[in-house]
Amino acid sequence: MSFYDVGETGRTLTYLAAGSMRRGDLIADGTNTNDPVYVPESALDPSEIVFDPRGDAVERQQVSFEALIQRTSCLRRHRGRILERNSCREPWSNTTMASVSQKIPLGDRSLSAQLDVFNVLNLLNSGWGLRREAAPLLLEHVGQTTGSVETSQSIFRFDPNAPRWTLLPGESAFQLQLAVRYRF
Repeated sequence: MSFYDVGETGRTLTYLAAGSMRRGDLIADGTNTNDPVYVPESALDPSEIVFDPRGDAVERQQVSFEALIQRTSCLRRHRGRILERNSCREPWSNTTMASVSQKIPLGDRSLSAQLDVFNVLNLLNSGWGLRREAAPLLLEHVGQTTGSVETSQSIFRFDPNAPRWTLLPGESAFQLQLAVRYRF
């Protein structure tokens, strides 16, 4: 009988702002899908970040974004500046495996069987052993405020209901493997 538990630090990630319809290339690198977010000193201050009045109310977007910053240490550390690439991490994860093998002698021959269980935690409780991956897109660039290039600000949409994590079903479910060997 054997049991393995492998713990891993989470992968690094960068929370992003992206745009559509040729909007949102905030760092002018030719793509609008990979720009790190600016983390405001206060998401409640419209001089630091402007939220889209369409969709969710501005106040709800402000309060929800501020709450996300408060509970996410890497965002808290970058208040008042652009988030450094790969400065955030997914949570710690564990992979558990167990194996049971038995050899049965049959005279000068033998039969052996082995049962392997991958993700033992999920076998014990369906809410355990779940593997999640970050969904790093936080803000959608939807426009600009009026004014000159020097005074205009980006307008963002923050969806408080968007999932921050994606469940990886193949890595979250337990799996069983049975092997039988007959030696003659």
